[in-house]
Amino acid sequence: MLPLIRMAWTVNRRQALTLAPVLALVLALTVLKLAQGQSEKFLMGCLFSASLLGGLVAFQGLASDAEDFLLALPVSRAQVVRARYLTSLAALALGLALPLATSAAAHALSPESVPAPGAETVAMTGLLGLGLAAGLAAFLPFVYHFGSPKGPIVFMSLLGLACLVIGAVSSADAVFELLLRGLNRALDHRETALRVAGAVLLGVAASLGFSGWTYGRRGAR
Repeated sequence: MLPLIRMAWTVNRRQALTLAPVLALVLALTVLKLAQGQSEKFLMGCLFSASLLGGLVAFQGLASDAEDFLLALPVSRAQVVRARYLTSLAALALGLALPLATSAAAHALSPESVPAPGAETVAMTGLLGLGLAAGLAAFLPFVYHFGSPKGPIVFMSLLGLACLVIGAVSSADAVFELLLRGLNRALDHRETALRVAGAVLLGVAASLGFSGWTYGRRGAR
């Protein structure tokens, strides 16, 4: 599986270098928002950075010719699935770590202008990472069960329908306030945060198991 993981960088490095200026701008804006005391907008920058890098890897290989190339290698379908999950989660983690590391470096260079990321900011970033991991765990089974491009289309259709239903029964502000209350509760109660982390890890494991099983069945047909 290690060659597959290395290949993820080889395949994506050109796209990553192309997106480097966008990522650099996002990192600069996150540092600016932290310096201005706007922790919510700092977290939005973390979300964008993680989504950019995570999406780059998670969507890599969805084209049929790329999938045919992977399956022509001397690897099993289960190895292909595990490598995609591992590299996607690693990209998400890197996307979250970069704004924190950039802000810490900016604080070291100019402590009077840029505050160091506080413990609460780091904790909120970690919770954001759990949410993104849960989203990834929900998305990839659709890809491996239905194939591409049907899987992403089905997933986005269901997500859009869920947003319409939520919007019909509640306002966006109410949903956002509910999410904030949940995050604050997780921050205030370590046991709640650990339960959330455990639930997400179980969800990722279940998603990985289902994806490997259904992708193997597709190959056996």
